[in-house]
Amino acid sequence: MRRFNSLFCVTFLALLVFLFGFLITTPEARDHGGPSLAPSLAFAVVGSGALRMRRPKLQRDFEDFVNKNAPSFFDRGLTRAARMAAFKNVLGVPSPILDTPQDRVMYTLPYVNGGTSRVYSPDIPRSLFPYWVLRLSGTFSKTEVCAGSLLTEGPLPLVSGLRVLADGEVFKEIDLTHLRVLSHHIGRGIDTNLTNITLGTDVAEAFSGRVILDWRTLRSEKPDATFFPADRYGQISVEADWGASAATSTPSLVSGGSYTGMSFPTAPTLQIVAKEILDPVQRQAQYWIQKYQQKIFSVNATAQTAAAFQLPVGEVIRGILISQYNNSPRTPISTLVAANNNIVIRANGSYRKYETTWTELIQKNQADYGIALPTGYAFIDFMDPDNGGLYKSAFDTRATGVNVLEALVDTASVANAFLQFTLVTFKPAKNFN
Repeated sequence: MRRFNSLFCVTFLALLVFLFGFLITTPEARDHGGPSLAPSLAFAVVGSGALRMRRPKLQRDFEDFVNKNAPSFFDRGLTRAARMAAFKNVLGVPSPILDTPQDRVMYTLPYVNGGTSRVYSPDIPRSLFPYWVLRLSGTFSKTEVCAGSLLTEGPLPLVSGLRVLADGEVFKEIDLTHLRVLSHHIGRGIDTNLTNITLGTDVAEAFSGRVILDWRTLRSEKPDATFFPADRYGQISVEADWGASAATSTPSLVSGGSYTGMSFPTAPTLQIVAKEILDPVQRQAQYWIQKYQQKIFSVNATAQTAAAFQLPVGEVIRGILISQYNNSPRTPISTLVAANNNIVIRANGSYRKYETTWTELIQKNQADYGIALPTGYAFIDFMDPDNGGLYKSAFDTRATGVNVLEALVDTASVANAFLQFTLVTFKPAKNFN
């Protein structure tokens, strides 16, 4: 009788729990056989009379599926490599697309009338970059009283200087006009997209320019040797120098003439879009930094033979971009260093590293790069793409006893003329072993 009472109590308790679970199950779940809202309260009576938690329906369905469709990872008949591949398929792995480069809008520098706009990391992300794309854009209004003349490289002179610094050291020092020649004519053999303003009276006339700032070294045996590992530096900063504008004068866009109402309905901006490398193998590699630095000399109405212009030393020099121009307004010229004028790169007062003439140099540039450089520009390329673009051909002025480096140039007498040397150099990046 005592055993019968115990069994009766157990059965009665199980019935109560079942009825309670049924009552709190939603009508929809009962109609469609769905899981209970309280599946953990369902019990089953086993043969011995003991109670056991009943597994939720979702768990039972999952376990049944796994038992009937066991993944290959559990198949001992497969090789370890095949089992691990199956295991990754079950767990999921990062998509290979995450290891491919991505394009990223980093920052947009605002216009500062006649001043400098600056941005610092973290607004400039620290990552691995092969190049940046710089996009200049805005709109310009003016009322023309007497026609002036447009700048030949417009609208790029609106940004008269650009600097990229890492931990306070200047890696890139250049303006957009020279950057256009280095990146597009020399690096890619084709000009870039420029939309300049026009003469006349206009309202909100759009202008734009797209210029690439390369970190990689194009036309070399290994372009990716100079990716920029910005993530190895504490702070990255970018500075842009903007041209001035007033109601009657905007010399960075229009020269001379008579105008009123000059303004920017849409203020100019310089947007930075980066190509970013995410591949972990590439991010751990060792790199050199490709740098730009400028030396500008005033050669005002002075005719000279083999005039000496001192250049910086201490790094590996890939090449030297020579430019000649007037600066009020900025206009490239070909009269300061005339067609057959001599150009010599001399080290330590006696070693003549490179000898040429202006005509020979610009003709070699066209043969090497497949496009004529704009008027007033010529590039001395020590790595010489016609000879394979070898890094060992670059001019190493670090520890080779080069204490003095000069450019000897024949110049004519031209008023308000400038001669500029933009050096493309290399130095090891941070954490380079």
